[in-house]
Amino acid sequence: MRACRRSVSQKLSVLDGLQCTIYVSGFAKILAPGWRVGFMAAPPDLVERLLNTKLLATLTTPALLEKALAWCIDQGQLRRHAERIRSRLDQARARSVRLALAHGCSFAAEPARLFGWVDTGVDTDALAQRMLDEGYLIAPGALFHAARQPSTLMRINFATTQEAAF
Repeated sequence: MRACRRSVSQKLSVLDGLQCTIYVSGFAKILAPGWRVGFMAAPPDLVERLLNTKLLATLTTPALLEKALAWCIDQGQLRRHAERIRSRLDQARARSVRLALAHGCSFAAEPARLFGWVDTGVDTDALAQRMLDEGYLIAPGALFHAARQPSTLMRINFATTQEAAF
């Protein structure tokens, strides 16, 4: 086995051709959080050792879920489901962005994927308390800062920020 630094980055694994990288991911966000089924791509000389370690660590594997997922992949169900989810998320993201911009907020980075960083222009610790009083649970930006410094940034889930009142 070559001495390599192991990584979990998909882009690195593609560039490297899985010579010195390991790519690990799962299906929880696209299927269901309770489905603890994932996958791994690794250099051939490591696969058997990693599989044995996984089996020893968990003592079992969810065979029924793995078989169901394999069937969904083989039949194209997972791909079609992912396309539907991506389309719905794109629509939800567009609506969330329109609502945020209409209320004077901006984005710290280009909105993409499931989560985005909104710059509210106010302390999000105080905003989180006001939102909680209205029935909304949000995570103020300070929670994502190592020193818990006050922040005007708020991380939002585009799928759950669809109400204009929010």
